[in-house]
Amino acid sequence: MKKVDEPPSVVGKDYHQSMIESLLSALEGRKKFRQLSCYAIECIAKALQETNPRWQEIRDRAIELGGIDIFINLIKNYPGDNDVLGRCALCLMRFSVEKRAASEIFHKNAIEYYRSEVCNP
Repeated sequence: MKKVDEPPSVVGKDYHQSMIESLLSALEGRKKFRQLSCYAIECIAKALQETNPRWQEIRDRAIELGGIDIFINLIKNYPGDNDVLGRCALCLMRFSVEKRAASEIFHKNAIEYYRSEVCNP
């Protein structure tokens, strides 16, 4: 049985998968709520840190759930917003550690969207 004060990193696979599903769902369903988007993106970015023992599982699940498209769409939805742009770029960078994800990010022109937002805010 899980102790109440146990950190989430030791709770298990189901917790992490449920968490990433909820956060991505919130991002996709509430694109117009900037503050909620920033918070959800930040949570995902923290979960993708290499210090998290389950970061690879979380990355793979997020990619499987369409995380790349969600972050690209957020970059498009918030042109010139450096907070959203930076957070999305961080998550896409952490996804790109996986070779197939890096290829998908490249082929979906995420780098071009990012560059156009940075150069032409």
